[in-house]
Amino acid sequence: MPQGLAKKAYAALDKAVDNAYGYKGKSTDAARVAFLFKLYQAMVM
Repeated sequence: MPQGLAKKAYAALDKAVDNAYGYKGKSTDAARVAFLFKLYQAMVM
């Protein structure tokens, strides 16, 4: 897959996940994953 196309696809996926889960934090992978793990932890406890 061409690099530019992959970058656009990942950006679109990040935006979709952010919208689906109400994430409004930093746009780094680490910040997004930390947010999602907190949601997961709240769900399983």
